[in-house]
Amino acid sequence: MTSFCVPLVEETHADLLSSMSTLSRAPTSVILDFKPAKEFKPPKDLFYNVELSILRKFEEDDGRKIENDDGRYEPEARDLIAITNVRPKCIADLERPDRSYVAAFVLNVKQERYLTILSSKPILFEEHNRKIRKILYAIPLINMTTNIRLWSALNSELAGGNLNIIQRVLQSRYPDSKNCTSCLLEENCSADFADMKSRICSSDLNDSQKDAVLSCLITKKCNHQNTIKLIWGPSGTGKTKTVGLLLFSLLRMKCRTLTCAPTNTAVLEVAQQLLKNVTESLEYGTYGLGDLVLFGNGKRMKIVDRHDLLDVFLDNRVKILQKCLVSSSGWKEVVKNMNIALDFLRSLETLLCTLTDADKGLKQVFGEKEQSRLSHIMKSSFVREDCLRLLNSLPQTFSVPDFTEEHNIKKFCLENSCLTFCTVSSSAKLHEVKAQWELLVIDEAAQLKECESTIPLQLPGLRHAILVGDERQLPAMVKSKVSEEAEFGRSLFQRLVLLGHKKDLLKVQHRMHPSISLFPNRMFYENQILDGPNVKERSYDRRFLQGKMYGSYSFINVAHGREEFDNSHSLRNMIEVAVASEIVASLFKGMVSLCRHCLWILGNEATLTKKFSIWKELVIDAKKRRCFYNADEDKGLAQAIKVALVEHNQIHTLLNMDSFLFRESRWKVSFSNDFLKSMSRVKNAVTCKEVLNLLENLANGWRQPHWKKNLFVHHGTSSQLLEQYKVNGFLNLVWTVDILKENSYYIQILKVWDILPLSKMPRLANHLDVLFENYTVDKMNRCKHKCLNGCLVVPMRWPIDSNISPNADPVLSLSELLASIGVRDDFESSSTN
Repeated sequence: MTSFCVPLVEETHADLLSSMSTLSRAPTSVILDFKPAKEFKPPKDLFYNVELSILRKFEEDDGRKIENDDGRYEPEARDLIAITNVRPKCIADLERPDRSYVAAFVLNVKQERYLTILSSKPILFEEHNRKIRKILYAIPLINMTTNIRLWSALNSELAGGNLNIIQRVLQSRYPDSKNCTSCLLEENCSADFADMKSRICSSDLNDSQKDAVLSCLITKKCNHQNTIKLIWGPSGTGKTKTVGLLLFSLLRMKCRTLTCAPTNTAVLEVAQQLLKNVTESLEYGTYGLGDLVLFGNGKRMKIVDRHDLLDVFLDNRVKILQKCLVSSSGWKEVVKNMNIALDFLRSLETLLCTLTDADKGLKQVFGEKEQSRLSHIMKSSFVREDCLRLLNSLPQTFSVPDFTEEHNIKKFCLENSCLTFCTVSSSAKLHEVKAQWELLVIDEAAQLKECESTIPLQLPGLRHAILVGDERQLPAMVKSKVSEEAEFGRSLFQRLVLLGHKKDLLKVQHRMHPSISLFPNRMFYENQILDGPNVKERSYDRRFLQGKMYGSYSFINVAHGREEFDNSHSLRNMIEVAVASEIVASLFKGMVSLCRHCLWILGNEATLTKKFSIWKELVIDAKKRRCFYNADEDKGLAQAIKVALVEHNQIHTLLNMDSFLFRESRWKVSFSNDFLKSMSRVKNAVTCKEVLNLLENLANGWRQPHWKKNLFVHHGTSSQLLEQYKVNGFLNLVWTVDILKENSYYIQILKVWDILPLSKMPRLANHLDVLFENYTVDKMNRCKHKCLNGCLVVPMRWPIDSNISPNADPVLSLSELLASIGVRDDFESSSTN
């Protein structure tokens, strides 16, 4: 366990460094006041009471009214913050000689604005004089809660830490769990287990899911050994559904179970699945949900958006119990005699349904003095709802608690619950509760650092653990290079797999179209995963956008763009962003809400195939299956790429003969170095777009009308070929027709020489005069020849061995030779002029 301590410190350091690099975007709060706390004892115990502003607008030193555009800092206990007299844009702003800052640790928070902090060094109060003070800011860096809990777990500082499972698991050779023969025989003879087995076998789970649940339940009953079971659940194989039925079975068996997951989202999902099973069961609808407790940070969980989970959420339950049992509404008298209250609650539903006979019912449990008051209370619909809420909040059996304090109510709910749900980190709070858990279930266990598992594994009384996950999916994120080399991100699930521990495989996937599951199944799961009948149905084969590349599975090659760093020093590729945005916009226009049926992978083929990796295998696989496409083959994506390249000063990517702008055009286009240099100096996006549109039109055969004469008149050799088109009012695009040798043919191409103002045209023309004087008569004739297809000009081509007499009429000679041969086969019907 101590081997994790150094990597944990390194990872904490890396987290802090990462947050420092994004200081410019961090929320801030103005410190209105601070003073030493009672515990203030220099030089080490530098405790202060701090008051933060709750307003976003405040006044700077020079009297300017400013607003915190990044939002107000909302403090939490165990935040590590910086206190400074400037809102920093970078780390350097904190390190200037004329500006000082201190690091501080938030011990507790009251009413979101009053903090008690431990400072790294004294705060100078003289500078905080009301008349001459400078504004001080509190800026959050990182929250240390999880890291502190980890440190305590690794150093066995948890109260009543239970090391039984850890001592068995954390060995170089882990003995695989085997079902105890005596316990197995006892279970098979048990009527309760037989009934449970029958229920599981008759459920709608597939065979591999049923086997996994039964295997866990058999192991749970063993009292002779500590065990850990692994449920291997690849994506889409129904992990949550399987865990939901497992937990429901454990609830029926009255097994005190803690269910954890790395994230709030994962915890909420599994709690929701279990709650669904419970509420659909007739037998559990009779007395409510008091045996189920979900706890954690309600704000982070966004629990208000999960109305179905409010009944089991701890903070909400505490409010209900306080309202019903502590207020002066009459329940205080009921609580004084809890045994009578229990009988009353158990018969409450019947009592409420027969209010006409209420007097008789009340006489059986209460004295005469209480009857009139309770009769009045019970007739109120509002109180009736309170009664039902109270009934729903209490477990089946419990000891009489002291309900005068919120802390006691929370302990009461946790100590008497049968199934408890929280994140792995939050499970540290359960070590403060005087209760024991028998079994631990960790969902998404392969995304959890191994050291994090030690927090719930040390719970008092814990004898068995069930890890549900998939070590083939992404592991926990590690920022520190040192920690990464130490395999700090490896999960306990992966450790046991590497040691050869048996896994119960959920081997039927019900989520992905077979074309999506094909590659990962072959590469990661040795083709052990079967496609469920639902994904094989014809209705599962859906098309949400037009085009071959938008089938069930495709790799879309985004060959353009480059990676660059953003303001937070993270790499980004804005061309890939543009492509992704265009696809999402198209889906949005089509009102497509669910696609969890298609997988379109965007990436750069050249980058992904440089080294041998899983990405290279994926690209090769996509090509073999004819699922590989270039993004610019789609007109909408091509337009998005063009706009993005212009907006991000990457237009040079488009200015080459092989660019997708000209790949399918009638004319090949060649660009001079002078033109490329001139375009690199053009910063106006509108001008760039106009140039590209003009080039596309020219490459497809459009020419401006004859009445639009060139503004620059030149009489040199180049005047026979020179074309100049106006761009954005003051620039001129200068181009000519040129001849290119390709294979066994000469072909006409467009040669773009430059883009420049009219005043610089003479210099370019003189330069081209010298160049064209080296052209032979044949080459000049071929450059001047025009071939029309309707109103469009199309390029000509000639065999290399053809000769044209200098004295011959170039039009007649060429017409006789290849009168109507264009570069593209679709122009065979062209005519000559």
